[in-house]
This record gives sequence, structure tokens and C-alpha cells, in this order.
Amino acid sequence: MSSNKGKDGEMRVIKIVADIAIQEEGLDFTRPTVTNESDMGADLMIKSSLQSFNRLLQVAAGLPQPADEHSSLKKTIESRVDVKTTQSKLQADTVEKFASDVRKHPKCTGHILMGGSNLTGPAQRKLDQYKEGFAQEGKILAYISNEGIGRLESDYAKSTALAPKYSEND
Repeated sequence: MSSNKGKDGEMRVIKIVADIAIQEEGLDFTRPTVTNESDMGADLMIKSSLQSFNRLLQVAAGLPQPADEHSSLKKTIESRVDVKTTQSKLQADTVEKFASDVRKHPKCTGHILMGGSNLTGPAQRKLDQYKEGFAQEGKILAYISNEGIGRLESDYAKSTALAPKYSEND
């Protein structure tokens, strides 16, 4: 581990998203800035189908669902990921900052706050209010705790390890 826990947390999430990208058709990502540069709350940007986005959230929540082949879910969306590297619960001010960054990314449909052991009660209430309000604008706000990050890591890394390797003919 480096001495920069924020960077370490972002890199862990990038590794996980890379494993997800190997398995989810059409999912890809970019990192708009390096750690400690102004990023307007976007440590990572993900392009995916709405179906892949929903599956990612379901796996993180421990609720993997069968793939839904509904055509509206195949639409490509862009999502912003804001990583918080802490073992503590995230506070209401963190959720407020996360929500205030939604408008800075008008092309993004998905907005994911990741990290922390959970949200405090006031933070959860704020997130619920923001989810409802931004849903009116077609935005999807989500929170993935450290436990959810671990679920993504174990589910997708395990599957990636089983994936076929390149052959000499590739």
C-alpha cells in the first residue's frame, strides 16, 4: 500500500471495474484525472448498458439477478463513480457534496458513491431524498459500501480468474 489511502482506494475500485469490464459486454471505463487533482466528484467514469449498470448494483447489494434482456436496458449510459476510502460511516455532508456534483456531469445517468462501512442515518435520509429528486431528471444515484465493494471484488475477480486466457493465435 502507498501512503495515499485515497489513491489506494481508487486503484482497488479500478481493478474491480477492470474485472467487471472483462465480463460485461460493452462496459468500459476511463479515469478523468489522477489522484488529488480536481475531479468534480468523478474518480472514474463508466460507460455501460443500463443492464450492466443494474447488474453491478445488484451484485454489490448481494442480490444478483438473472440477466434481463429487455431492449430498453441495452441503452448505453455513462456513470460517475466517487470513491471514499474510509472504514467509517459516510456523513451527510459527504452525501450532499456527492449530490451537488450530479449537475457537474450532465451526460451521466448513473452516479455511484462508493466506500465507507455504511451511511449514517442522516446521510441515508439525504441520499434517499436526492435519489427521489434526481430520478425526476432521469438520474440514478446509488451507494455501495465497503462490503458491497468486497462483493463486487469476489464475484467478478473469481469469475475473471476462470476466464480463458489468450491463445498464441489471438
